[in-house]
Amino acid sequence: MMTERVEIVSDENVMSGDPCAAGTRIPPDTIVADLRAGPPIDEILAAYPHASSRRD
Repeated sequence: MMTERVEIVSDENVMSGDPCAAGTRIPPDTIVADLRAGPPIDEILAAYPHASSRRD
């Protein structure tokens, strides 16, 4: 099983300091909801073209 890693950051200049995936404006709860819905990670990434997947 592959584990995806997402760095969550909070920056007062981005979305009023709400936590987001690093380099995006995607809140963690959105990422979790998408993953729980079950589409392949490639489909989720296609919905967020500014995001990327780092696979170690």
